[in-house]
Amino acid sequence: MSIIRQDVTTKEWVILAPGRGHRPHEVRPSHTPRPLAAWEAACPFCPGNEPQTPPEVFRIPAPGGSGWTVRVVPNKFGALSDEDAPQRRNEGPLFREMTGVGHHEVIIETPLHNRPLPLMTDAEVAQVLSAYQARYLALRDDPRSHLHHALQKSR
Repeated sequence: MSIIRQDVTTKEWVILAPGRGHRPHEVRPSHTPRPLAAWEAACPFCPGNEPQTPPEVFRIPAPGGSGWTVRVVPNKFGALSDEDAPQRRNEGPLFREMTGVGHHEVIIETPLHNRPLPLMTDAEVAQVLSAYQARYLALRDDPRSHLHHALQKSR
């Protein structure tokens, strides 16, 4: 289980998430990177490999309704968990912390490996930004969200 702890020197909140150590690591050589293929069979984020990810929470369908242009899925190795209730507590004289409650999602910006954001069309970038906005608005309204509580206090 992760926790969110306040740094006593900076007053910033940091996430301590030991479960993230279980995620797969790919060691890349330090030489010139290889050109990326548009699709890779082993990639969980490529079209056709959707069963390799948790069920999606948001999707922008491809034109014509088949496939997708942007998908959002929960992170399998998330730093936060949406299964607990937020609780604040003091740990000794120096540490304030709370349960690591929240959402950690992966926004899959394109079905093509070799299409990073700078190479997308304006319309494709607009779809990516729409996905970020949609997820922000959805998570903002989650009653367990710290942002939700801050917004409620300011109203």
